[in-house]
Amino acid sequence: MVSAMQSNLHNLNMKKWNKFFYRNTKNVDPDSQWKQQNEQMQKNEIYKMVDFSGGGNFLKVYDQNPDDSPEVKKQRIQEYFDSFIKPFYLFEDGEIVTEETYQKWHNQQTQVTKKHLEKKERKTMTTILTITQSPIVETDGLDTLSFTSNLTLDSVIRPFNEHKAKWKLEHRGAIGETPLHMLFLNGSPKHIEVARALLEKHPQLAWDLYEGFEYYGESCLHFAVINGNIEAVKLLLETGHIDIHARARGKFFIPVDVKRGDIKLRKHKFEGYAYYGEYPLSFAASTGNHKIYDMLIDHGADPNKQDRNGNSVLHLTVIHDQPDMYYYAVKHVKSKADPNVMNFTNLSPLALAAKLGRVKMFKKILEISSQHHWSYNTVTCFAYPLKSLDTIGPNGETDWNSALMMIIRGKKDNHLELVADGVVHQLLNKKWKEFGQMKFYRLLASFVLHILFLSVALYLRPNTASDLRYGTTATDIARYVFECLVILIVILVLYYLVREIYLESLFGFWQNVATIPSRIFYQVSCILLLLCIPFRFAELYSVEDWLLVFAVPGVWSYMLFFLRNWELTGPFITMIYKIFGSDIVRFAVIYGIIIGTLGIAFFYQFEGQNVDAFLTEHGTFMTLFQMSFGEFSYSDVMAGKYPAVSIILFIIFMMLVHILLLNMLIAMMTRTYEKITQRSKKVWRRQWASMVVVMERSHRINEKLKFQSSYGISINAERITSEGEVGVNPLHEVKPDDRALMVIHHQKTSESERRRNIKKSWQGISQQAKQRSEETPEPKLKIHGISGMVDFVTDSPNVDEVQDESLMSRIRSAVSTSHVSFADEDSSEENDYMV
Repeated sequence: MVSAMQSNLHNLNMKKWNKFFYRNTKNVDPDSQWKQQNEQMQKNEIYKMVDFSGGGNFLKVYDQNPDDSPEVKKQRIQEYFDSFIKPFYLFEDGEIVTEETYQKWHNQQTQVTKKHLEKKERKTMTTILTITQSPIVETDGLDTLSFTSNLTLDSVIRPFNEHKAKWKLEHRGAIGETPLHMLFLNGSPKHIEVARALLEKHPQLAWDLYEGFEYYGESCLHFAVINGNIEAVKLLLETGHIDIHARARGKFFIPVDVKRGDIKLRKHKFEGYAYYGEYPLSFAASTGNHKIYDMLIDHGADPNKQDRNGNSVLHLTVIHDQPDMYYYAVKHVKSKADPNVMNFTNLSPLALAAKLGRVKMFKKILEISSQHHWSYNTVTCFAYPLKSLDTIGPNGETDWNSALMMIIRGKKDNHLELVADGVVHQLLNKKWKEFGQMKFYRLLASFVLHILFLSVALYLRPNTASDLRYGTTATDIARYVFECLVILIVILVLYYLVREIYLESLFGFWQNVATIPSRIFYQVSCILLLLCIPFRFAELYSVEDWLLVFAVPGVWSYMLFFLRNWELTGPFITMIYKIFGSDIVRFAVIYGIIIGTLGIAFFYQFEGQNVDAFLTEHGTFMTLFQMSFGEFSYSDVMAGKYPAVSIILFIIFMMLVHILLLNMLIAMMTRTYEKITQRSKKVWRRQWASMVVVMERSHRINEKLKFQSSYGISINAERITSEGEVGVNPLHEVKPDDRALMVIHHQKTSESERRRNIKKSWQGISQQAKQRSEETPEPKLKIHGISGMVDFVTDSPNVDEVQDESLMSRIRSAVSTSHVSFADEDSSEENDYMV
């Protein structure tokens, strides 16, 4: 008995530790709701009506006589429902669930959960956290719930919306569900037929939502959409009592980083198997179901509604990597989704795709947003909007949430691929040519003068310390001149440093220098050089020497910043930074622990023995450092108090450091070198891009706007050539939101060849459509260029009713991947192709 109790206590402690490391609330079972639901299967009448295994009383009544017609089965289930269910479980005319009503029901459920946990406590003889009953109070953030997760009930349901309910709250399942939810959860054809019978007689049943904390707000429509059940979706929409904008806001649908305690969602990755954006339309977009998406749009669904994170339908297509669905939503005939909607972290769909490293999605969004201006043979001109792409915002401020900024600051391999993207690379080249190149060479020239003046001033320093201040020879005078020039450059450097902090704030300045370690060393070294002046006048020449010892290498290290710009040396320097930042740091931590531990042992072993190598603490550590590289005197090692102990310490030290650690360091650096070599050019390109953006951020707002106007054109320009806009008034100012980047693409095939290929593809689709839909009137597809893409409209009520899903997928694929304009938008003629 005692051993069993100890084992239970041990398991409980292990769970506590695991939950601590996974950021779960203490003494919380993440599957408690699911377990409680299963434990009530035998007691709760709801689960006897419809169970998780596909059975239940409703199904038994429906299949009482399998040979009956569907109408008879429907009538039988309706009579059973009206006789045994309706009088006891349903409100007569429905009821509005107010906050007071909901609070009362929630407190009752809390009592049930409390009794359930107390029962388990008595069985396991362990202490389990009890549940507190606290009123729902409005808060600004996501607090800690004492019995479920790091999210409070308040944070899930706020803002509370009064809603209609047909099924009484006190007669629901463990998590607030009704039998109708269970029918759509099972989702089989038989379950849907039972649901149809109930909804035809009582369509108000579609009002009901999940009221429990775990799945709060989920409706039957959410089940139908996520299961891809078109018949179920039609059934619910036909009732006229479904909330098309119902929000599934339960804990189950929250991103995993929020569930685990990152309440502020700092990483903003929105990872989670069940995060689909709360709305049924977002569910359809996340799963890429075009048919259900159309049905919901036809019934008034808004694609621009935002969930608790501010994500719209387009953000959800990015999160779930659905490029075709993104195109479909943006180009929808009835209700187009807005690609400029920002979520609550100020990220557009384009910037979010860049942040998450979605390469295909990023290119697709750029492609859709572009304007096709002209084509000549294999050469095509496109204009790409700079809004949300460029690091310069509409008002000239630095856009920290732009796509280019997300790419440069990204850590994934996919971000390296995005840096090499044609549009991104073209934008960086434009920035480099407009302002980066000139500023880079100006900085290089001033740095060369700085190190030249500093080197001459150091070379002319006298041997006598007093001559530093009182020297009168020609050499001393020349030294004074070069020292003054060095100080002048230092003052200019520090002036621009303060100016940059003023323009970009301390946060922006840190973002600038964080990716350039050599620049930090250089600026610190300039401050040290400036500090030499007061110490010289105070005649503290030794302090001045110390400052110069650290300042001079720091100044020279800034050369790495300039060498990183050239393709010959850039990848090599990037590799050095990577090795220092990973392998050397790990080695230094372990090496410091070992040399610190054994250094103390060596010092006390040789204390009082008058061995020069181990006389002082500093000398002991320096001797061990030399021993690490194989330089040691065996006679000194044997001169300790106890030779046997000295030998043991020597062997341990050499085994751990000289043999093990150093070889491990070599192996780690070799692995890092091989790993970086394969992508060194891409890593260097990102470092170069980072340098260009850093130089950009050091300019004033009006200067940055001027730079952007020099490489940005009007996306609404009537005529564009390879040189830019033509026939535009030079005094005309392009609006910030209208700026675009002109990019010339060299295609593999010419415009006429692409036209022929697309026409041939449509002819193949036409033949298949005629074979598969002889009795259906032929829909006519009009193909015309829209925004550099091929879109289609139809004079048939629903193209999907004519073709099957495989045929429609081919149509969508042909449309979404084509660049051909069958008819100019300015032209009145259009080529119609019969399908």
